[in-house]
Amino acid sequence: MNDFHGPLPIQDINALSSLEVLDLSLNTIEGFETPISISGVSGRITNNRHLQLRLNSIFCNMTKLLQSLAAFQAVKSLELLGNNITTINEIHALRNLSNLEDLFLGSYFLPNNLLHKDFLQSIGPMNSLKVLSVRHMQFGGTLPNKGGWCELRNLKELRLSGNQLEGILPLCLRNLTSLGLVDLSQNMLIGNIASSPLSTLTSIEYLSISHNSIEVPISFRSFANHSKLRFILADENYAISETDELQSVVPKFQLEVFSMSNCINILMLPKFLHYQHDLKVLRISKIILEAEFPNWLLHNNTKLQEISMNSNNFTGALKFALHLPNPDLQILDFSNNKLSGEIPYNISSAFPNIVALNLSYNLFTGQIPSSLGNMKFLKFLDLSNNSFTGEIPKELLIGCTSLMVLQLSNNNLEGEIVQEFAYLTLLWLLHLDGNNFTGTISESISNIPLVSLDMSDNKFSGKIPRWLGYIENLEQLTLSKNHLQGYIPIELCYLGRLSFIDLSENNLTGSIPSCLNPYNIIYVGLSKNHLGGQLTSAFINSTTLAMLDLSHNDFVGRIPEWIGSISKLSILLLKGNKFEGKIPIQVCQLMRLRVLDLSNNQLTSNIPGCLGKISLEVTDERSMVFNNLEFPLYTGPTTTYIISSGSTSEFQIDLPVNVANPVVEFTTKGNSYEYEGSILKYMSGIDLSANRLSGEISYELGNLTEIRALNLSHNNLSGTIPEAFSKLHNIESLDLSHNKLGGKIPDTLLNLNTLEIFNVAYNNLSGAIPEPKAQFATFSEDSYMGNPYLCGPPLHTSCNSADSPSSPLPYDSEGENEESNGVDLEVFYISFGVSYAVFLLGIVLVLYINPYWRNTWFELIEYHLYKWFNLG
Repeated sequence: MNDFHGPLPIQDINALSSLEVLDLSLNTIEGFETPISISGVSGRITNNRHLQLRLNSIFCNMTKLLQSLAAFQAVKSLELLGNNITTINEIHALRNLSNLEDLFLGSYFLPNNLLHKDFLQSIGPMNSLKVLSVRHMQFGGTLPNKGGWCELRNLKELRLSGNQLEGILPLCLRNLTSLGLVDLSQNMLIGNIASSPLSTLTSIEYLSISHNSIEVPISFRSFANHSKLRFILADENYAISETDELQSVVPKFQLEVFSMSNCINILMLPKFLHYQHDLKVLRISKIILEAEFPNWLLHNNTKLQEISMNSNNFTGALKFALHLPNPDLQILDFSNNKLSGEIPYNISSAFPNIVALNLSYNLFTGQIPSSLGNMKFLKFLDLSNNSFTGEIPKELLIGCTSLMVLQLSNNNLEGEIVQEFAYLTLLWLLHLDGNNFTGTISESISNIPLVSLDMSDNKFSGKIPRWLGYIENLEQLTLSKNHLQGYIPIELCYLGRLSFIDLSENNLTGSIPSCLNPYNIIYVGLSKNHLGGQLTSAFINSTTLAMLDLSHNDFVGRIPEWIGSISKLSILLLKGNKFEGKIPIQVCQLMRLRVLDLSNNQLTSNIPGCLGKISLEVTDERSMVFNNLEFPLYTGPTTTYIISSGSTSEFQIDLPVNVANPVVEFTTKGNSYEYEGSILKYMSGIDLSANRLSGEISYELGNLTEIRALNLSHNNLSGTIPEAFSKLHNIESLDLSHNKLGGKIPDTLLNLNTLEIFNVAYNNLSGAIPEPKAQFATFSEDSYMGNPYLCGPPLHTSCNSADSPSSPLPYDSEGENEESNGVDLEVFYISFGVSYAVFLLGIVLVLYINPYWRNTWFELIEYHLYKWFNLG
């Protein structure tokens, strides 16, 4: 980028006799100024017969600029990326470049540039064009079936990807008999590829129709005579399975690249693959074949550089031929299948130069082969989510010094962290979670430039090492679900790049270091420890923290007012501590809050009505918070292929790494659930249960229209259920049980069509229960028990019964109804006194009437008195 302004003098360019590429991108140019020579003839570039002109993202009057290009008759290649071509005058100006051979239009990334809808119909006169690339422009619609682009008979490359094109391919496309490269990917095209005009173009060498809705017969028999065909990319389309007879055609092509992943309705591997021996890239993933793994593909294609066959449910064992080694293979991805048995020991001799090996999410057993240590170029190794046993081979750690990613999560590995880890000086991701490792966290990893360290869900003991604070690049630290003890080291405050820390479910004590407030922190998980004291000023004024989980500890005192300064806080979990006092109104400043859990504390006073001002709405900005917790994919090597027309095409694989995955435990619908992953974006709830909150429920809480779960149970709340709760249109669980609420249940709650759980048990409610229709028809009498003055279904008390109580009873000091055990104490005391008096009168009356019983009674009394005095 330079600072050019105004017209550019043509004579200055003309003086550059050897100029081949002129790049004026990202400038402000009004055009090209063509002076009149002494002879009266306009100056033109005469020495540059193959000039490549780049005018990407130019700030100018585009019509004027393109019209001035008439001075560049020798221009062969023109790039106009990042520009809009929206007028017919601009298109006409382009048509005047009669010698133009290569034209590149489009956006750099997303389709955010505009192109005139008649562009393709208007470029017929550009008959010298050999390359037409229009990518990620917003012009859409169907491809024209006559004139214009269909007249470009010299066209060799056609790239129209990402343009929102729809409909079928027009028949006039068969006129372009010189086409060698066709890229129609990332559109909305339909139709059957076998009957399309592409099947008649035998000159095609490169065909990409990925990410459309095209019907693709898996035999590709309509292309069997395309002897030049070397590249087929047909991912994310509709596959058409064919009989064995239709698949029996032996094609004339020998492919180098075949990619057909994530296609619907593939029931078997294409049979033509049996006749392919020159494959360099093979991608057949996410099609769920439920078949035996095709080891023959590896045996037949010894030039493979990448083979990706993940997420297919392949079964059986891997078998690598000793006599057919493949030194070219760099990427092998068989993850997410049902492969079993042990990893063949000869894998390193079969593929000695492999760079990325992914066998995760299978059923492999046995020990990790020590022969993996012979893979000197291995950078990515993922064996996670299998059933491997034993220890990590020291040969692997000593020999694979190029490793950058090592994922061994969720196996049955054991042993301690050995000193040989120190050899992995390039490792930036180490995930050993979900195993049975023991001992302390070894200092052998202290000098590794880790970005992500996950050692959770093991049996590590001892203290959290202080040297962790000196791994300056560390962004994700997960040590949860171990037996770690002691204080949180103050050295962790030195981790300035830390975005994710999870130390939950250990035996940590002490307080949170007040300095623990990394600039980029997003998630803090310290739940289920023995941390205590008052909350320090850690995380104060954080502008990035989205999730704070301090639940199930021993924190005391008041919830600090500075909690409102964490502007992006989306999830706040303080459940199961000993916080007391009021809920600070500063919580209402957390306008991005989606989950608030303050349950099982000792909070008192009213519920702040301002909580109703929190929107809880899912927005793109809130979703981005959770996306920021994810690492970018590991980018594998790039292979460049040269097409016969002279252009190049690159193929690159991105291998996923197991990112830090925060888990949120929240009680709703009467049960405690764990939420993780993308579902967190849509979860919303407030739980203030099991405290000592009092007063009335504010009508403002009815403004929480996006809330899904609200739990105010086991408090001392009084007053009535707010009518405003009828506005909670997305609520699924509403628990108001075990309070002192009175009055009627509002009939307007019948409008809550998403309500699955409704509990108002053990209050002092009265009157008729809302009519049993809609969601209220699904609630049992358990939802209303302990309210003796409620009536109507599903209770067995009729609202018309003459002996039904007419007024509610008072509550005791514990917030429980005095009649909650089924006994009216006042009636009990009266009936007991009356019964006792009747009993005494009965005895006196009997003794008075019957002299025999009277004499016997007095003799009995005299006997016992005499005996008592003698004993005394």
